Amino acid sequence: MASTAYKQRPGNMLLEPTPIEGQLEHEVERIEDMRNINGRIEYLVRWSGYSPAENSWEPSEHLTNSQKLIAQYIEKHGEAPVTQRGRKSRGNVRGRGRNRGKPGTKGRDK
Repeated sequence: MASTAYKQRPGNMLLEPTPIEGQLEHEVERIEDMRNINGRIEYLVRWSGYSPAENSWEPSEHLTNSQKLIAQYIEKHGEAPVTQRGRKSRGNVRGRGRNRGKPGTKGRDK
């Protein structure tokens, strides 16, 4: 299975990084998933030599040496839709609050 590398793996990695192009890098085994948070692409990375519990979301700029794996993932699964982190959909806000949505009140208190 093809492996590529990641430049600056944060966290508590147990294995020693591999020297690639003069820098120590951890190897990416494969891309598991992809998301687009407000226009910022992140990939769920499976690290070579680690359990799935060590998978992590990494921004695309951290995966400069993994472009082939990223291209393979996108070819197979397509692009990720844009989502917003930390924001819940408010849905239909009409009818919330005191007297709102009651017939004949027009949103004012009586």
